Amino acid sequence: EPLGGKMTNYHAGTLAGDMVTQLGGELVKPEGNEMGKEDLVALDPEVIFVVYMAYSGDSPEQVISAQLAAIEEDPALASLSAVRKGRVYPIMLGDMYASGPRTMDGIETLARGMYPQLWE
Repeated sequence: EPLGGKMTNYHAGTLAGDMVTQLGGELVKPEGNEMGKEDLVALDPEVIFVVYMAYSGDSPEQVISAQLAAIEEDPALASLSAVRKGRVYPIMLGDMYASGPRTMDGIETLARGMYPQLWE
């Protein structure tokens, strides 16, 4: 979740982190709530999920585009494997944070991003 120069990290102790590990994924930073761009570059994830809040603007599509651009269009992050390979995906906050009935939506979003070959 990009927030200015820092990013919120959904670590192993969060629902989102647990979803990723239960799906067989490996968290690049299993501890800590925050990281900087330099941390993200050093960790070089294969896949990045960018959090958005669907109702934080006039158009959910614009909100998603702005959040993705914060990663995909940042020159400091251009070397990331996930950026170079087009593996940066949006995920709605409500699908992976206190999600309740939307938990399956979050799991599916994560699974589609982690294992796109299974959805072809």
